[in-house]
This record gives sequence, structure tokens and C-alpha cells, in this order.
Amino acid sequence: MRFTASPPPEACSGIVWKDDGEHAPEAAEALKPLAADLIEFGIIDEIIREPVGGAHRNPTQAIKNVKKAIKRHFHELLEMDLTDLLENRYNRYRNIGVFGHN
Repeated sequence: MRFTASPPPEACSGIVWKDDGEHAPEAAEALKPLAADLIEFGIIDEIIREPVGGAHRNPTQAIKNVKKAIKRHFHELLEMDLTDLLENRYNRYRNIGVFGHN
């Protein structure tokens, strides 16, 4: 599963190397667009699995999976003290990006 939060590697390759995408693999490595990378960086909380064949083949199950994850995380947030919640949110966003991972 691949999640591209940033421009596709081909676009990055064209911008950085001024080519037609031949450096896309290098750009993809630098962009870290994989869901596992996003978890490691603390940008996302979890990977919600798609139903077999993809969400477009079973949208009802896909919606149930998303609903379950949202409810679980919402309840976790409700249990947190407001001060801790705000501090965690601040720290999370502050640590996203190159400068947050020294």
C-alpha cells in the first residue's frame, strides 16, 4: 500500500533533477511516501486495511473499517486531559519534517 502525502515521485524528479521522471525511485526514497514511513514519523496513527480487492470493490466494508478506527481514536482522545491533549498535538506537529528528526 502506498500513500502519497506529497507530490508523486515523478513530479519531484522533474522539479529537482529537471528530467522526465527517470530519478523517480530516488525521489520516492527521499519523500518516504509509504504508510509505514508515515507511522514511523508520527504523521499517521495507523494503517486502515482495505477490503480484499480494494475499497472500490467493497465500499461498505471499507466504510466500516474507517468508522471503527475513527471511533477508537476518538474515544482515546476523549479520555485524555485537555492540557495533555494540546501538548501532545503541539509536539506531534512540531516534530513532523526534517527538522523534527535530528
